[in-house]
Amino acid sequence: MLADAGFTNIIFVPRQIFRRENTTRFIVSLHHISQMAGVQKPLFEQDQTRSGMKKKNDLSLQEAMQAMLREYRLEPQLNETRVKMLWGKLMGKTISTYTSDIHVRKNVLYLTIISAPLRQELSYAKDKIKDLLNEEMGEAFVKDVVIR
Repeated sequence: MLADAGFTNIIFVPRQIFRRENTTRFIVSLHHISQMAGVQKPLFEQDQTRSGMKKKNDLSLQEAMQAMLREYRLEPQLNETRVKMLWGKLMGKTISTYTSDIHVRKNVLYLTIISAPLRQELSYAKDKIKDLLNEEMGEAFVKDVVIR
């Protein structure tokens, strides 16, 4: 969308950083970028805070990061990286050494195990693996587990 408007590399730089109610907020002006990209509706709606109305471009750091991940479609890669990091932590050193490859495509976890007995044992625990990963990630990201 932004590449069509002539932008290939855009870096969002906060115009002002200030401290309000013990939270650090970044004010990022996205209005001119969204107009050039052809976005008709505002990216962020107004919200009530203790100090009054929140401007539509006044975001917390978490909201700004989530909006950036959605806009650049980076969530699947981030979630795949999280699954790879959690695999060694949840399964332990022994199982992770016998795991040669981990991929996530369309919410399906593909595992390549080099030991046949371990592959057979893990195939019985697919649901438990899926539940452990989803619980640790805090969302239902992994829908199925395929062990090869």
